[in-house]
Amino acid sequence: MSKKKTAYKSEKPKDKSLDITIQGDQTKSYDRQIAELAASGLVSNAKMMVHFSAESFGKMSLTDSYEVLQDAGKLVNQGDLEAMERILTAQVISLDTIFCSMAHRAQMNIGHFPDAVSKYMNLALRAQSQCRSTVEALAEIKNPKPYIQNNKAQYQQVNNGTSPPDGSYYNNTRACAHTGENPKQTNELLENKTYEQEWLDTGTPKTAGRTDTELETVGAKHRAEE
Repeated sequence: MSKKKTAYKSEKPKDKSLDITIQGDQTKSYDRQIAELAASGLVSNAKMMVHFSAESFGKMSLTDSYEVLQDAGKLVNQGDLEAMERILTAQVISLDTIFCSMAHRAQMNIGHFPDAVSKYMNLALRAQSQCRSTVEALAEIKNPKPYIQNNKAQYQQVNNGTSPPDGSYYNNTRACAHTGENPKQTNELLENKTYEQEWLDTGTPKTAGRTDTELETVGAKHRAEE
């Protein structure tokens, strides 16, 4: 008797655009590796690339997209910006194409639909502005600005008054500002330690000389009559 052959149902192939295979690290826990994977941003951007490119390239492998982004990041870390320059150059051309297309649509509606002209021209000018910014970014990468370190001393305001070094004069000034009184400064010895000179305040009294005798009381015979 011949045995009946058992028919096995073929398993449905997994969607490669949804599954990802990444080599794990045995020294870290599973939760730790998932957290680092989410924080890196590579998987999220790989998913965006897969979904947005589906119309043009069909279903792409999420694992391969992740590895491509990882390799691109390594090249940037090593100082190789050739891929970034190529992308920016392509975007400049694409933005210029968008500008020309929107400007042409605006021109076709002139005299018929003013609102459409305004909308298309706004889109054209936005594409033109973004194109200019992309060109500037590309020029900055190709010709970075040199870094100049300025070691010159900055200008500072120096107060050459007779204020005490402990700052009590400024504290008294702030307190008097609230009460409406004027702060008073005491006459003290002024010193100029730079040239080793010392001088007294001009308001201090001087010793009397021959031409500046002290006054005495008037005698009885010289007094005025009462």
